[in-house]
Amino acid sequence: MTRLIRPACLSDSYINRTFTVQFYWSLNSLFYWTFVSLSYWIT
Repeated sequence: MTRLIRPACLSDSYINRTFTVQFYWSLNSLFYWTFVSLSYWIT
């Protein structure tokens, strides 16, 4: 709710930055778990 009080440009850049970070983290975790499951099934 405090985001609505901030300026629009600040909140937009903040939201874009956190969204990009979350997107890269989800991609990294996805690749990590795929690699782990693949190595588990191979061995």
